[in-house]
Amino acid sequence: MSPRGARVARNQELFREVNVHIAGLGVDAPSFDKDGLLPLVCECANTGCTDPIEVDRTTFEQVRENLRRFLVKPGHEDPLAESIVERRAGYLIVETRGT
Repeated sequence: MSPRGARVARNQELFREVNVHIAGLGVDAPSFDKDGLLPLVCECANTGCTDPIEVDRTTFEQVRENLRRFLVKPGHEDPLAESIVERRAGYLIVETRGT
């Protein structure tokens, strides 16, 4: 894996972990996710990005089932490293290419 690829992977994995912890907080606090949406952080490759996104819990759990899929804000996708799987209101589901 190239140095850039390794950096992208580390950043995406970091924000995936942050979002798993955020979602876990909502389990014990029903009012935490207003309108059924989890307040998450964009999981894009940009190390300086902390833009918020809102995702329903079902979609969040489905994306977590595939280690190559991430939730990113529109315009934050990296066409060199990932493909858009699905476009949703306020966020994209992307899948990284390769290993």
